[in-house]
Amino acid sequence: MYREVEEYQGNTEITYYFDSMNDFIQYLEENENTRSKYPKQHWSSKKSGRHNFNDSSDWEEFIKNMKHGKKEYNIDTNVFVTDKYDPKFEKNKDFYGTVNIPKHLIGLPKPCSRIKKTKPIKYYPIYIGFSESAGIKKSKIKDYKLQIFEKINHLISEGHTVDINLFLRSSIDDYDGYFNLIICIKKHNQNPDMNKLMYFVCGADILRRGYFRILESDPSALNKNHAGGYGTPASSYTDYIEEKFDAILLHSLTSHNGSLEGAMRNVEQKLVNGGI
Repeated sequence: MYREVEEYQGNTEITYYFDSMNDFIQYLEENENTRSKYPKQHWSSKKSGRHNFNDSSDWEEFIKNMKHGKKEYNIDTNVFVTDKYDPKFEKNKDFYGTVNIPKHLIGLPKPCSRIKKTKPIKYYPIYIGFSESAGIKKSKIKDYKLQIFEKINHLISEGHTVDINLFLRSSIDDYDGYFNLIICIKKHNQNPDMNKLMYFVCGADILRRGYFRILESDPSALNKNHAGGYGTPASSYTDYIEEKFDAILLHSLTSHNGSLEGAMRNVEQKLVNGGI
């Protein structure tokens, strides 16, 4: 994990980067609430689970779900295909063209060779938005994320290379700026624990316990008014993530006023037009 503070378009950005699911879990286990203003029983990350809001009954169950997955989110592991760039192709050694830097950096075939492929292969750096308001039910989050995963898995099954990250951005009361959270849950050519991955993709408590704990322990959030709320999902985050990382951002349901149909139309459009 590393924490970055920077200025972006006149705002102060505090961003937490986690390199893996295990990196995120370790941080949460090792960092307690540092704000003495609010006693432990008021930490939202530790409160008893609420119906339609949390998907874990308490903090301990949440940690267990992150480590091992949750049965209702489990899928047939044979459905997921590890993405490996291995199409049938022919190289013309005498041809040298424009270097495709992103593909070169992640180890795809020599970018200056002419490649005759059976189908175009692309690299998709995907960021799944999970900045959801309190009014979005956990069941709706699950349904939306399962549909997103189905689309991503289709890309992988066609031979495309995919990185999957979770991305959250929120504005905080009494703080002039934004808090961001990025968790890499799958890197290219990586075959993750699918039960764990599906909980990270679909579980509402990655936001409603995990992110809350980060705010509770962040030094810049000391004495801020989180007792009445943990921030507001930021609507102005498309430019930030897509410009900073040259990424494909799949918006949260909240960005589409809770409309599953509207959100999925956006997902389909982004994936059809995206890829490097």
